[in-house]
Amino acid sequence: MNQKLNIKAKDIYILICIAFIFPSILYLIINGNIENFVGYYSWTFKRYNEAQKLIVDSSIFLIFLVLILFTYFKIIKSEKFGDIKKVYKYIVIVSLIFFIGLPNMSSDIFYYLGVGWLDANYNQNPYYVSVKEYRENNIKDDVILNNTGFWSESTSVYGAVWTLISKITSFLSFGSLTFGVYLFKLIELIAHLVNCYLIYKITKSKKWVLLYGLNPLILYHGITNGHNDIIVIMFVLLAMYFLLKKKNIYLSVISLGLSAGLKYFTVLLFPCFCLYKFRDESIKNKIIKSIKPGLVLILTILIPYIFYIQDFSVFTEMLVQGDKYGGSILKIIKTLANSQNLTKFIQILIYILFIAYYFNICIIKNLFTKKVTFNSLLSDYQKAILFFIFGVLSNFQIWYLIWLFPCLMWQRKKARNFYINIFSAGWIILYVYVLYQSDDSILNVFQSVAIICISIILLLMNKFKTTFKNEN
Repeated sequence: MNQKLNIKAKDIYILICIAFIFPSILYLIINGNIENFVGYYSWTFKRYNEAQKLIVDSSIFLIFLVLILFTYFKIIKSEKFGDIKKVYKYIVIVSLIFFIGLPNMSSDIFYYLGVGWLDANYNQNPYYVSVKEYRENNIKDDVILNNTGFWSESTSVYGAVWTLISKITSFLSFGSLTFGVYLFKLIELIAHLVNCYLIYKITKSKKWVLLYGLNPLILYHGITNGHNDIIVIMFVLLAMYFLLKKKNIYLSVISLGLSAGLKYFTVLLFPCFCLYKFRDESIKNKIIKSIKPGLVLILTILIPYIFYIQDFSVFTEMLVQGDKYGGSILKIIKTLANSQNLTKFIQILIYILFIAYYFNICIIKNLFTKKVTFNSLLSDYQKAILFFIFGVLSNFQIWYLIWLFPCLMWQRKKARNFYINIFSAGWIILYVYVLYQSDDSILNVFQSVAIICISIILLLMNKFKTTFKNEN
């Protein structure tokens, strides 16, 4: 009986996921490309007015969110796959389903393609020329540049490693919007599968592979919407693999540098890695021996900028996001205070608090600890990154929750279940995007707080907890 239920859970999950992305399949069949895809389900009901379409979208979407989440946890808790190869095969099948789905809750992947195309086809430096600026002054009919979305007015907001990846990928698109988007999605798909492999190499646990590989939030935002956070995580996991399994701090730091070459926040892991590697040394030697790896990290981050640097402003482009507010605590403050100056002042105070907290809990505390462990280091880092995501970032996005996963494996049971519930809450909050499609709607403004509140409620209700005993 149980075996039949387990097999059913796997099959049901696949069927639900296919139904979830079915509008994308239908749209591709009818239109042959991805241009003007509005997402969700209501585009198939053209006779309905906007209010009716919203009801259709939100109702169907909520049903799928709930079904996918519960089936996902049923698989995590009950399935016995046997060989790890069977786990990989199943994850590949589910990942391919989400790969087919068209981006529909974010325009970031179109921005990646546009910035890369601007660089590759028009030889423009994306750190100094925005897509919108070049498009308006030089060309009007480029299908890629005309579909770059929300960030088109900004110069590149990512590190040079990602800008180079975007350039190469966009060049291979040959000017096709649809082909280019799916090339980026293919990169994310490959990175996702590599992450599954690395998680197993590090933990030797099939449950951890399933927990990550089938996570709907990661599949949806990482593969369907094509966010590069999956690649950031790939390099972080690779850095952990080199540190823990190969005992090579330099290869670890190079991998960490590559991840920071996409999004800078991963440099916060560097002190944790060095404190673990040199944990048996004196305080003085810990500091001295961290200098060489530190130089390697800096060089790894800086070398790709050779292709772009004209002045030092190239390193500050990622700070542009600090001037945008959405879904964060700072957005709440800005909305309630209705004062830009007061918001900026509070933002600076939060930055100072975060720096003090990070240095105290991740560096000072562990520098003077004689028997520091990797678990304790990453437990401290996870608290800091949680503060960073929910407190420091002014433009909170749900897919940033993916940043929490690499360190999840080293958390204590209660903390681990809390973070798992954060993923679940993030998945549930996707409903807000459909029901309230304005960034200024009250629920969108409070979404980061809502995620934390839902996570705590789920934890107190003992929902979505999983065990790692007797996994085979």
